[in-house]
Amino acid sequence: MNNVEKGKIGEDIAVEFLKKKGATIKERNFRGRFGEIDIIAFFDTTEIVFIEVKSRSDCRYGFPAEAVGKTKQSKIRKTAQEYIMKKNLYRVSVRFDVVEIYMNDKKIRHIVDAFWWRCWDDKFYKFEKYNWNRQLRYKSRGRYRKGNAGV
Repeated sequence: MNNVEKGKIGEDIAVEFLKKKGATIKERNFRGRFGEIDIIAFFDTTEIVFIEVKSRSDCRYGFPAEAVGKTKQSKIRKTAQEYIMKKNLYRVSVRFDVVEIYMNDKKIRHIVDAFWWRCWDDKFYKFEKYNWNRQLRYKSRGRYRKGNAGV
């Protein structure tokens, strides 16, 4: 069994686990420009949860959640922002969780609020939102060059 198959099995286990906890799964393996989010779920109608699933056969190389470093968190945040903009989900609270799957021990660990959105960092949010919308304007006018958007 290769790593892709282990990851798929781990995601299936995580989905069943989350459904038992009362989650409504909206999407799996959402791919955006910046990366992929394994599971997108709602626990109630006002809270959207972006979930990263990490599966390991054992802890020889560290705990699964340790693999979600700063770079991976940044990619998940940007992809989550892209999802929120595409689906027009502006009135919901956002949470980022990590689900660890230990294959050999048959254990699951759900880490709630594993990392933060950083919405208080106004520069980060405005820069990302502005840049993303600017790119959309370029493509809609058939312009693929960098520089002034012509607005």
